[in-house]
Amino acid sequence: MTGLFKIGSEEEIKKTGDYLEYKIKERFKGVLGLGIRKVAKMLFNWVMRTGVIPRLSKNFEFVLDSCKELENKDFEKVAEERLDGYMKTNELYMRANKKCEKIKELEKLLKDEFISRLKIYSKMMLSKGESYPELVRNAYHRKAELKELIRKEFEVLRRIVSLLEKERELIKIPSGIRSPLFKIMWASVEIMEGKVLDDVEHIYKKGK
Repeated sequence: MTGLFKIGSEEEIKKTGDYLEYKIKERFKGVLGLGIRKVAKMLFNWVMRTGVIPRLSKNFEFVLDSCKELENKDFEKVAEERLDGYMKTNELYMRANKKCEKIKELEKLLKDEFISRLKIYSKMMLSKGESYPELVRNAYHRKAELKELIRKEFEVLRRIVSLLEKERELIKIPSGIRSPLFKIMWASVEIMEGKVLDDVEHIYKKGK
């Protein structure tokens, strides 16, 4: 269980952020990528200064805490009952324009995201292991099952980014950085999905 809480710690989230920043710089090289790299640097500096990392950690803890409610309820029921708390710790929803007519669509997608995370971590909460990799292998005897759940979570993330990109009033973004910011967001989703799936492969190879 300790390993599960560790992956949502501020330290681990910062490591993930450092990895993502490096990969973004690597992807957008040269003169053409200069503007995107500048926006990325500004974005990651902003994340470090404004308390985003502690809030991400708190959101992860909320998901794990919500998993405890699944003993006598299904995923949909738990998500319905605890959605308000999830959104209050969700960075995107905190910054969303609640008066925008598309706010309900964002809330629906965040609920889908919440459910997908409950499905992934609830089995791990019931698992036992001396380390995070052992916890994962004991929770998911079939690697394919976990990878499918991960892909579904990232599919929801793509729908969220698509909605934010399409609906300008949903989250106010200065026009000068809007285009590079969404390039960064799309690249981040792709990079992180690849990393998480690669991590799963490594976990199961290590267990052989």
